[in-house]
Amino acid sequence: GLTGGFNWQATPNIVLGVEGDWDLSAVNNRNQLPFFAFHGEGKLTSLATIRPRVGFAADRALIYLTGGLAFGSVSANVSDWRALPFFGSASAFQAGYAVGAGLEYAFTDHISAKAEYMFTSLGSRDVFAYTPDWVRLGLNTSVLRTGVNYRF
Repeated sequence: GLTGGFNWQATPNIVLGVEGDWDLSAVNNRNQLPFFAFHGEGKLTSLATIRPRVGFAADRALIYLTGGLAFGSVSANVSDWRALPFFGSASAFQAGYAVGAGLEYAFTDHISAKAEYMFTSLGSRDVFAYTPDWVRLGLNTSVLRTGVNYRF
């Protein structure tokens, strides 16, 4: 993924900033009912966030909280051979929110590394409405990630 942002040191210990990121994803969930000839699959193929952050700086370390908007590309596929055969595919670009916290450490004036926890919730919507395979398409994720940043 890619991350970009801006920080401003408001006081000697308080840092305010804004950050955006975009990640490709391979999150996949499958349900198979072998005796009922049903197969369902949901995927998240990309996830992006844009969010402010506020942190406490101690020497070269920054502990921060963040939260804002999340966007993702979600899809669902169903093949159902039960009573009435049904095959469906739906995808959507869905919006929601993201909240998280992290630790960033500056090794030099230009290079830092971070570890971050992020919870995202993408809004849900109904697909295949008024069929036996009516599905509510949405996603919540918890992600632990690390990164290396270059500061200009």
